[in-house]
Amino acid sequence: MANNEKQPLFETGANGLTPTSKAAYDAAVTMTEPKKTLDAFSNPTARLGFGTQNLLESTEYPLTRLTQNYALLNSLYRGNWIIQNIIGTVPEDMVKKWFKVRSNVAPEYHDKIDKLQRQTRLRKSIVDGMKWGRLYGGAVGLILIAGQEDQIDQPLDLDTIAPDSFKGLYIVDRWSGVYPDMELIKDISDPDYGLPAYYEIRNEMGVVTQRAHHSRVIRFIGRELPYWEKIVEQYWGQSEIESIYDEIVKRDNVSANIASLTFRANLSVYEMDNLDQLFAVGGNQAQVRFWNLIQAQSVLESNLGVKMVNKGDNVKQLQYSFSGLAEVYDSIMMDVAGAARIPVTKLFGRSPAGMNATGESDLQNYYDYIEELREATFRPVIERLLPIMALSAWGEIPDDLDFTFESIRTPSEDEKANIIQKKVASLIEVFNANGMTQEAFMKELTNLTDSTGMFSNITDEMVEQGAGVWAKDLMAMNDPMAGLMAGGGFGYPEDDEDIEDENQAPQTKGMTVPLGEEKAAKSSDTKPTVGVLVLNNDGLVLTGQRTDNNLLCGPGGHVEEGETPEQAAIRETQEEFGITPTKLTNLGQLKGLGAQYGQPHIFLCNEYEGEPECSSDEMTDPLWKNPKQINEELFPPFAASLRLISRR
Repeated sequence: MANNEKQPLFETGANGLTPTSKAAYDAAVTMTEPKKTLDAFSNPTARLGFGTQNLLESTEYPLTRLTQNYALLNSLYRGNWIIQNIIGTVPEDMVKKWFKVRSNVAPEYHDKIDKLQRQTRLRKSIVDGMKWGRLYGGAVGLILIAGQEDQIDQPLDLDTIAPDSFKGLYIVDRWSGVYPDMELIKDISDPDYGLPAYYEIRNEMGVVTQRAHHSRVIRFIGRELPYWEKIVEQYWGQSEIESIYDEIVKRDNVSANIASLTFRANLSVYEMDNLDQLFAVGGNQAQVRFWNLIQAQSVLESNLGVKMVNKGDNVKQLQYSFSGLAEVYDSIMMDVAGAARIPVTKLFGRSPAGMNATGESDLQNYYDYIEELREATFRPVIERLLPIMALSAWGEIPDDLDFTFESIRTPSEDEKANIIQKKVASLIEVFNANGMTQEAFMKELTNLTDSTGMFSNITDEMVEQGAGVWAKDLMAMNDPMAGLMAGGGFGYPEDDEDIEDENQAPQTKGMTVPLGEEKAAKSSDTKPTVGVLVLNNDGLVLTGQRTDNNLLCGPGGHVEEGETPEQAAIRETQEEFGITPTKLTNLGQLKGLGAQYGQPHIFLCNEYEGEPECSSDEMTDPLWKNPKQINEELFPPFAASLRLISRR
């Protein structure tokens, strides 16, 4: 055998084919062993023909960086309503209830800052910034300050903010000419530490026209990225569409295929003999006649037409079943909603069939998510802008300047009623325990207006009238109109330290007097008393010095036997101050002063005859005093009476 000829592995013998050598034998054994072989065909789409064990082994997750595909993002946003909802729903819900400025300033100050927000269209600008940040992965809002157009590259100094200088935000997305500079913030005390220190503003030719300092820029981004990917995206975030894209594609294809099936809902089948032979003969006039027949049948096939067939021919109607398609589509909707982190009810405007039970809990989870976003992304924006707005609207930054977010969830009427009941009951409990003034109480009620729609009729004047008024002050009279009533009135006793003993009330200064109903019950056996508040045309009250205790007081005393309280009031005024009341108004009866003072009937007198003079030995030094500016020690019933007229 020539050297260049290959030796055969097998030769023919008496026993058939036998190996020609030991090597040939080993090769033969190897050839007979079972082994995995490749498929005889190749189907790359299904990952078949490559020796894979199953389809899942060929699953890949390529890094597409869809955020950088500007054209695709634009096309999706303009042509797909689901994408529009995904981009816009979250920002709109975040600013739905806006924010409420908190500061102890005059009401007109709040009106000024509200007007400034409307004039600058601040709400719309922030919504736009959030939307384009979610769509493109990044956007900025350039803070516009009048008179500082040539200082954009300089740090923003609050001391340079002049009145009426804040003009709003100029929103620009990352593809419209704003590019982060590679110089990063190195000051660890800066909230933007590690982010670009400057942002370049370029024209349509790519030429840098301005350089903005980061303190004059509000950043809006999409989804946060890890460090290296953030650098790849030039310190922007990821578009919300990138993580949703595959789910959107599946949904659109499923929806389109379901829609196409409606055209096959009903099929007419015309059975005829020897149809295959008819089509096997080319150029036959029979085919022409056949097609004409089919066309005629199609024209006649309607609710108003007549269908005619040859006798013996069989016509069937096939109807397609859509059962199961709704469940498939609902499953796809849930996937899209999960990827977008928006409930189906919000994103698609309806609840998926068979899943209605989850709607309420999904909405609650969504509202919690929005609350977290507001704190994480919306609050820093307002914290940056609010001092600028205060300087522009007020000319100063109050020390207590702050803001709060109202809950975005709109409660039902039953929920509102429950909220009001619980919150108002808690406020009344605190007020009755002397934990807040009537002014603070009324302010808390007005804070419930936005969430409940109630208490909107409480005016600023009504709030101011409650300044310095405590629950214990309202206990001085048995007058249901005197204050806020809860379960028939405030029933809180006075502090122990305010009463020296059972029968002796302490002397008080100004318009402060211990009040309470614990002692009122013990005064039932005392002789009736009266007190008179005499006011002149200037609103001053008539006072005198009591000779028994040197306390400041007005006319008053015990009701004699056979007298009415009104008759006693006239007599005591004549005896102590030498004037005769011609008109008396009964203001009610004071309670809680202790047994020593009883429960005096208080009368208001603003018409009288004569000139005040103290001719008896009970009262001296008649003087007219402003009831709100009295600093002398007062007789307790007189002090309580002054409280009464101070609210009228």
